[in-house]
Amino acid sequence: MLRKNISISNTHLRIIDPILKKHNGNLSATVREIIDFTGFVVKKFGSIEKAKEELSKENHSNDYYVDSIYGITIPLSMFRWLLKSRDNSNLPIIEEVTQLFMPEPGASTDLESVVKDINEKNSMLKWPLFIKTHIEGDTYIILISGSDTQINKFGAMLLSMYVANLDKPLKLTNVLKLPSSIQLQFVEGNKDDANTAFETFYGKITELSV
Repeated sequence: MLRKNISISNTHLRIIDPILKKHNGNLSATVREIIDFTGFVVKKFGSIEKAKEELSKENHSNDYYVDSIYGITIPLSMFRWLLKSRDNSNLPIIEEVTQLFMPEPGASTDLESVVKDINEKNSMLKWPLFIKTHIEGDTYIILISGSDTQINKFGAMLLSMYVANLDKPLKLTNVLKLPSSIQLQFVEGNKDDANTAFETFYGKITELSV
């Protein structure tokens, strides 16, 4: 085994800190992983310089695309439903909505935590929506805001369906359309009542009512 002394600045230590933590502070193991990764990069791109050039181009293209009006990501199951909805129901099946909003295992399922998690997912997907919630007496109020009214409607529909099927279902009681947002009002209820209320506002195969 070859042994060499190396000097690393604080700047470079900060860069490799995630890998260092992965190896519980073992610098030798960290350096070996970096060397293995460097070998992979050189094999894939031919040289470090070529890799930097190609990755810089890709990142610039991605940033430009994401910042443009078209830079929105749709999960595969939701994309397939959108393609099919022209011939079938305007409403996705609950399994697809649950898959879209499902929290991490062990995460809290109270409404505030659910909304926070959905906001994080919307941010990752680049959906131009932001959701706020508060409670007034027995009423749960959710405000969905965004620059596109159609996307606001879509987000409100998905969220209404999702909370109607939580372990502690929320029954939709009122929908208020505002210029750049939609306000939803809920009360606690059982799953059957919550889904019946949802269908009253959104229908099954008819055109969306909000």
